[in-house]
Amino acid sequence: MRYEPDPGDDPTPTTAAEAGIGRPVAPGHTPSGVLHAQLREILRMALEVFDGRRSPTQLTSAFAPSALRYWRTAPRVHPRTPTPARLGRTHMGRPHAHVAEMVAMVNLGDRYRALPARFERGADRVWRCTDIRLL
Repeated sequence: MRYEPDPGDDPTPTTAAEAGIGRPVAPGHTPSGVLHAQLREILRMALEVFDGRRSPTQLTSAFAPSALRYWRTAPRVHPRTPTPARLGRTHMGRPHAHVAEMVAMVNLGDRYRALPARFERGADRVWRCTDIRLL
């Protein structure tokens, strides 16, 4: 069975700050399970920006400027659908301790698209999306 929240309960964070996006992580290695959940949340919020349900400024702490510029123009290249984009399965790889690469399947109405993204942990210990594409 799928978990369904009680009416009026929204289990997802409403702001990037509540989700912990853009905050420094603890020194050392971030466990893959924890990192996967955090990066998946960033992608979910990015899809809300894509749909126009969230302001792009909420992603400034989690996106590099070049990735955010692309993501702001993505709706012009890939037209929005009447139904909101839904994040499907995600897979994460870690080619380096400070790099994570994710790919997600995104449901855009009647089509599925791949959403690859690269995240890097900077000197300030914040994970940021440095490259993202909607294929």
